[in-house]
Amino acid sequence: MVADEVRKLAEQSRQATQEIETLIFGIRATITEAVEAMSHSTQKVESGTQIVSKAGSAFEEILREIVTVAKEVGTVASSVEEMVIGSEEIVKRILRKPFLLQQKNNRLPWNKSMHRFMNCT
Repeated sequence: MVADEVRKLAEQSRQATQEIETLIFGIRATITEAVEAMSHSTQKVESGTQIVSKAGSAFEEILREIVTVAKEVGTVASSVEEMVIGSEEIVKRILRKPFLLQQKNNRLPWNKSMHRFMNCT
């Protein structure tokens, strides 16, 4: 009877050992999957971080270019404004020319008369 009990206990121990071994393999497989998933996630995060960093650098470069272009546009606008002022001055002078010529022509007969008068006396 004791031998039967010892056999039963040995069988139960063997079955329990197999169940524990199966559980350990299952846990080990789950841990391996979790580690692989975390490694994959880490790679994705690192890749995303690099992409965001590159995008940030690109936006900084775009901003620098925008500032440069804005300064150049300001310079061009100032030059155009100066050209407009200069053009307005030229137009004023051109428009004054006929007036000055007319005044000169109006004085011309008086100058001729005065010249004759001076020569006669």
